[in-house]
Amino acid sequence: MNKVISRFGMGLAIVGLCSMSVSATIRYSLEDIEKESAQGGLSIVQSNGRTFFKGSIGKDFKLGPLEVGGDLNLYLATDGSSSYPSDLQLLTLRYVEYNHNNQAGIRYGRLSDVTYGYGLLMDSYDSGLGGDTTEFTLKKGGFKGYASVMGVRADALGTFGNVFAGRLSTEIPDVTFFGTPIRVGINAVKDQDGVNESVNGTTITRPEITGYGADLGLPFAGDFLTYYVEYAKLENHGNGFSTGFKGDFFDIFKYRMEYQSLESGFVPGYFSTAYEATSFDFATMAPSNAISGFIGNLSLALPSTPFKGGIQVESYSDRSLLSAAIGWSKINNTTGVINYIQPFQAASNPILESTVLYQTGGTFDYVVNLKRIYYSSNLFTESYTVGLRFNPNKLFNIF
Repeated sequence: MNKVISRFGMGLAIVGLCSMSVSATIRYSLEDIEKESAQGGLSIVQSNGRTFFKGSIGKDFKLGPLEVGGDLNLYLATDGSSSYPSDLQLLTLRYVEYNHNNQAGIRYGRLSDVTYGYGLLMDSYDSGLGGDTTEFTLKKGGFKGYASVMGVRADALGTFGNVFAGRLSTEIPDVTFFGTPIRVGINAVKDQDGVNESVNGTTITRPEITGYGADLGLPFAGDFLTYYVEYAKLENHGNGFSTGFKGDFFDIFKYRMEYQSLESGFVPGYFSTAYEATSFDFATMAPSNAISGFIGNLSLALPSTPFKGGIQVESYSDRSLLSAAIGWSKINNTTGVINYIQPFQAASNPILESTVLYQTGGTFDYVVNLKRIYYSSNLFTESYTVGLRFNPNKLFNIF
């Protein structure tokens, strides 16, 4: 019998959604398809086993190179208590981002879809998928930045969960391969204290760990066709090697075909979308012997259609995995996304996310959100939110 830990909130709500885009892992968010610059609502939220009514109003601002997104929140405890968990904040600064002439930039907020190199070490990392609440909290955020100086680009990130990463990349000057520039990069990632969190009675754990990597790319046809090789090492857990082709045709057609050779204990893309949300035990989940495998993914977004979708297949000597995503815009007044991700540890540990928005054409829209995370084949957490979203810009127009 499945052990189901469920939460169901119904009320007047705005659903906080994470910002993601397709990278190595196929995954969409509602904001990839539909975005309002100002939103608000009322909802029922849970934090630390307690239930609260929440009212919120938020807006995104852009002032030249500076962008800011924030929410003003009001919480009322259903148990009558005046105390609030630290997760619930009166003022939420969702993100602050500054870019200077595409040469340097920094961002605070939830860090999602972060891939360094070609994904053998850090593949679509998300700092905020874990936790027992959909509320954005300080622990789910962090800083990331970049700077390009004299042809060398430096990237770095740090989260409040103590994950730190950096990358240096450049094109080798005055050196080509059959007329193609050679791009090289080095990466390092360190989780200082691992993951140790209780989510609705389930303990999520990962060990502290450090990883390194290096890569080389040959853009034979620019973004449309790049050949690459990559090497990565997880300290005390072996090495991995990958080689393949990837491409992007004007954000319409994206593909990736890759071969991987993995030593015993090495986990490809260990710092992944599922990193903060799922446990990992190297003794039972990592390859017990050297293995090899192939990855193939394909995504398509035709401008003349309301759909976008993608699929990724991974086939190794000891396991096969499948991930997929679909999004659509304004079909019978609905806009939505569905994501299904099978992380490397096992096909029995998938993550399922779905968000559907019904647009009435008036001040209020209906939102339905589902998130289910499996920790084993018969143990998962599941959360639902059903409610209403309003746009303050529309609301003010009725007065």
